[in-house]
Amino acid sequence: MKGSEMSLIRRTLLIGIAIGILTVPALSQQKASADNAAPAATIAPAVKPAPVAEATKDAFGPVTSPKYDLSKHPYFESWIDPNTGVESFILTKRVAPLQQSFYFTASSFSADEEWLWFYAAFPPAAYRVLGAVSMDPNNPEIHLMLDASFSSGSPMVDETGKGVYYCSRAQIRHKTIGGESKAIATLPAKYINKRRLGKLASHLTLSADGKYFLLDGEVGNHWFAGLADRETGEVKILHEFGRRYEHAQFSPTDPDLFLLAQDWRNDPISGRGLFYDHRTWLMNVSQTKFEPLVPGMWNRHVDPNTGELDRPCHEWWGKDGSRIYYVDYNRGVYEVMVYDKVRKAKLVWPGSKCHANSGPNDRFFTADETPYLWRRKPCQIQFFDRKTQKQINIASGLPRPTTPAQWYHLHPHPQISPRGTYVVYTTTVGDVINIAVAPIDKIVEKMKD
Repeated sequence: MKGSEMSLIRRTLLIGIAIGILTVPALSQQKASADNAAPAATIAPAVKPAPVAEATKDAFGPVTSPKYDLSKHPYFESWIDPNTGVESFILTKRVAPLQQSFYFTASSFSADEEWLWFYAAFPPAAYRVLGAVSMDPNNPEIHLMLDASFSSGSPMVDETGKGVYYCSRAQIRHKTIGGESKAIATLPAKYINKRRLGKLASHLTLSADGKYFLLDGEVGNHWFAGLADRETGEVKILHEFGRRYEHAQFSPTDPDLFLLAQDWRNDPISGRGLFYDHRTWLMNVSQTKFEPLVPGMWNRHVDPNTGELDRPCHEWWGKDGSRIYYVDYNRGVYEVMVYDKVRKAKLVWPGSKCHANSGPNDRFFTADETPYLWRRKPCQIQFFDRKTQKQINIASGLPRPTTPAQWYHLHPHPQISPRGTYVVYTTTVGDVINIAVAPIDKIVEKMKD
């Protein structure tokens, strides 16, 4: 065996030992940083076989039509984009002054699409609570849950569709429509150790076997990845980081694998902006993997051919677990096949984007462009059909919200519903912040015009 190969094996073993599972660590251990255990440029690919091959045009499924006719729903009103003619339905029945869709990686819809969940706020109050509306026009219901105040973008609709998990203070809690809020798991006070708890999780996800919630919290001047057992409530810290890692998401098919994002931050003392190096990372529960999704894909690298900056950002799993998508702010949506021996990024939807999401069969995509420039121009909600390579705007020019965006992270955050029936987004039409849904079958028909 060559010396270089022996060196690589030694480095791999050392990395595996360095990021071994930590239970509530001593203070001396809390200084450990994952940055010191960053993998070499040559990395070992995941060994689990891909559940589905790379998407092709022949693999795309049919368009799913809605179960209900929302034009007959007493709580929704039709709104048609004046430029494209695409129809959305806005939830005009109000239980709060501000009603907002979930963060784009967490479905606002229940899995059966019978219930639509949303964030509710009462500006200028510095908190948000949860609401839910029935999609059945013959049995309209809407609920406001004032006892379900949550942090970050943590809410996740449960399997029944009539309940939701969310983070509040140091706890994961569960709330059902008409029921009480109950604690599921609590980060131990011994671990917090009188430090400031910034958050428990960015947005909750469950392992593919349904056993664990994934945590990506902030405590003191550290960030951590951890697990919360759904049945026992036991919390286990996997690792602490000396820089910001968040937006963690379990693989939808592999209970051992998850992604997490290295993110920018402002130094709490100087205010200086500190940028990330590699945005998207793969890590596992068994602690044998911690590596960039695409090695060498450096943030803010200048492309020598175009002079453009590489700006990889918001990421999410494809529904079959074989691929991860991410947005490059300048170039568009990229696809990376997770189980390829050499992982490469493939551009699947060109054009600048901010937040994006894909449907269950990887045919339809949606994105906002761009709430970061809302001060200068209206924001678009875009829709893309990968099969036909056609694009259309669902909303051509959403006005800047009158409520300060930073109060409630007021971005449209469009997403595609679990069955691929709707695009869900936060609208500002009429200077009212509300939740809207656009039936995809009607969008596809409009694209044929």
